[in-house]
Amino acid sequence: MSLQKPNVNSLSLYVLLFKLWGQLKRKRRVQFVLLVGLMVIAAFAEVLSLGALVPFLGVIAAPDAIMKEPFIQPILNYFEFTDASQLLAPVSILFCVSVILAAVFRTALLRLMLSVSYSSGSELSCDAFRKILNQPYLAHLNRNTSELISIMGYKLNNVVSVINNILIFMSSIIIVIGILGILVAFQPKIILS
Repeated sequence: MSLQKPNVNSLSLYVLLFKLWGQLKRKRRVQFVLLVGLMVIAAFAEVLSLGALVPFLGVIAAPDAIMKEPFIQPILNYFEFTDASQLLAPVSILFCVSVILAAVFRTALLRLMLSVSYSSGSELSCDAFRKILNQPYLAHLNRNTSELISIMGYKLNNVVSVINNILIFMSSIIIVIGILGILVAFQPKIILS
């Protein structure tokens, strides 16, 4: 009685991802965990840039109304702002810095995601190639090795694409959760209605 390998098409995505996770070395796993941490920081930067948009638009559209807001008074008193026109430059700078900061984090995150996914693919490729080379000589005589290596390269490129797309999806989900969380925290009536 021989055990048959399961049909890959019948396996769920979660099982395949779990098996893929098991094939990665500890260093790559740590890099993936650190990437999730950077995704959270990038989400915070996105929320910060979106949060800076409202005061920026408020100062442009109705600077006098901003001067009358009670929760802004301590900030105005601390910086000794007496006129609405004095708010435009600092709020504009704050908005620009927050947008640039969010863009830098997103760009760094994207670069690191690509680096980790391609490094993972390279690691998997080396392991697969090592397993092919360590097979008995008769196994190499019975099959076309160049065809096997070509197929392996094609499949590993697909695996790298899947890893990269999963990282992009995770990053997007974390950013959306961050934005929705802040919106629910500060404007629950608008969001939940």
